[in-house]
Amino acid sequence: MKKCIATCLCLWTSAIFGEAVSDVLCRQLWPFSANLVIQYVVSGAGRDPYGPVTFTASRDGVGLGEIPEAALSGDTVVTHAGLHTAYVDVSKWPAFSSVGRTDAFRVSVEASPQDALYLVVDLTKAVGEDGQIVPVSESAIRRGDWGTWEENLWGLGQGVVWTGVTNEVYKTSKMVFRKVNAGSFRMGPTEASSAANKKNASFDVTIAKPFFIAVFETTVRQLELIYGSNISYLKDEDTLPANGCSVGRVLRGGPGFVWPADGYQVSADSAIGKFRAKTGLATADISTEAQWEYACRASSTTTWYNNQDSPDPSAQYALPGLSEIAWYKQNGGGANLKPVGLLKPNAWGLYDMLGNACELCRDWYLQDRTDFGGQDPVGPLATDVGYNSVARGGMAKYSNTADVDCCERDHIDWWKAPGDSWAYGFRLVIDAEPFRF
Repeated sequence: MKKCIATCLCLWTSAIFGEAVSDVLCRQLWPFSANLVIQYVVSGAGRDPYGPVTFTASRDGVGLGEIPEAALSGDTVVTHAGLHTAYVDVSKWPAFSSVGRTDAFRVSVEASPQDALYLVVDLTKAVGEDGQIVPVSESAIRRGDWGTWEENLWGLGQGVVWTGVTNEVYKTSKMVFRKVNAGSFRMGPTEASSAANKKNASFDVTIAKPFFIAVFETTVRQLELIYGSNISYLKDEDTLPANGCSVGRVLRGGPGFVWPADGYQVSADSAIGKFRAKTGLATADISTEAQWEYACRASSTTTWYNNQDSPDPSAQYALPGLSEIAWYKQNGGGANLKPVGLLKPNAWGLYDMLGNACELCRDWYLQDRTDFGGQDPVGPLATDVGYNSVARGGMAKYSNTADVDCCERDHIDWWKAPGDSWAYGFRLVIDAEPFRF
């Protein structure tokens, strides 16, 4: 979707104002120069919603088309509100030779919105309140507006990762989501012997729609703000992963809810139902198992998402490559959960996808996955396969080194009591389609 266009007469200042672009001036670079300078003012870019700029020319009302990129320099991408200046080298623009009289020459400037790379959701604000949901663009991250960042983490060429997100506020009163684009990947283990196992079969999967996924596992404090009370089993640290979660009691079910007989519906009394009502994000849910592994791998095809394979697939001791990204039995001393975001993220900026809390997924646990795969797969209803929910990523206290990787699968009874499910947590996903700013 394009924003408003403002137009000017070459060598004259325009008085035409638009919603986004105004005060457009096109003139010669200097007297008798064939080259041009275009100045324009952008307003309303405080949240950085704009990106590439299009310059379109006409003569006596006849369109000359867009000024080619090769002929442009200067401010051809909007990165902030205020005055911008672009330059046109007419020698690289063949259509300019037909302009003739410059008093009949006009240029329009059009700023296009950028997609949000991250969303920051303030859990203390009401739906629609100013600052309740703030989009963060890639250009804003690159400028350092939101703190530290890195590029192409783990050598995977996946672009910008916002590392400044480890600020405590984003683990407590706010929740940050990262956009994951649609794509295809090989789900399941890459080792032939493991891939032949029906429980862990490998297959091709297409994620057809982009989605946002939470940067951190939902924390104790975040769940308290969502639910209205502190319902985590371990409560001593606000930034611990929310725990004692079960799919039936906490996430999708709720008091008196006849679930899972109702399939994949969500009770208004559940944590997800309350999050939807609190934020207005009606598509929020826990991830499917396919979404989870796609996001966990972040384009990696190795045992771990830091682009490394385990040197010892049967290891029962700590391994350095795994210890830089995950909390598990051998590197945590058998300790309980750890605060989120202390170790390194994957190439898409997601923390603790391996280790720490074992993350619950939307799918029911499927023992035989040989016919899984395809586009956006979701497991069958629990009534068809029993009452176990998929859990992924391993856990801090009980998972051995050999059990923590991108494709290892676990399961848990959907109605476990908090004391029996304290090592299990979750992170949320949101459909990305409504979020074009």
